[in-house]
Amino acid sequence: MIILVFPKVAQIISKLEKKKFEAVSTERFEYAKKIKSAIGELREAGLILGSLEMEKQIYAETGIF
Repeated sequence: MIILVFPKVAQIISKLEKKKFEAVSTERFEYAKKIKSAIGELREAGLILGSLEMEKQIYAETGIF
């Protein structure tokens, strides 16, 4: 199974992962917890956007709407 995450969302997640690491390193655990939660929500949104993008490409290629 291929899991496609929308590219811009993946970039944001990557930046947030770095911020989360920095927060844990400086013992800002509540902040890290909030970032972790945001990452989870963004992953879900990215998966939805990625699947919609893939659907759009399939429809464009096949001409079936």
